[in-house]
Amino acid sequence: MAPLGVLALVGLFSSYYTVSPESEAVVQRFGKFQQIAPPGLHFKLPFGIDTATIFTSNSDLFRLFKHIEAPKGP
Repeated sequence: MAPLGVLALVGLFSSYYTVSPESEAVVQRFGKFQQIAPPGLHFKLPFGIDTATIFTSNSDLFRLFKHIEAPKGP
């Protein structure tokens, strides 16, 4: 029973993330781009299914990633 409780706690603590006001997060599911998350509290799938990488909004790396990975609209 104890291992199940530990697993539940790990899942709980790995299922949310906070993006600070001057940042944005790139969310990936199994390494594939899902969305760009704005500042605030967000939830994700635990255990490494979803990953959120937080960048400052004005960083060159974030702008490059956003330009390359953003879905193309009509």
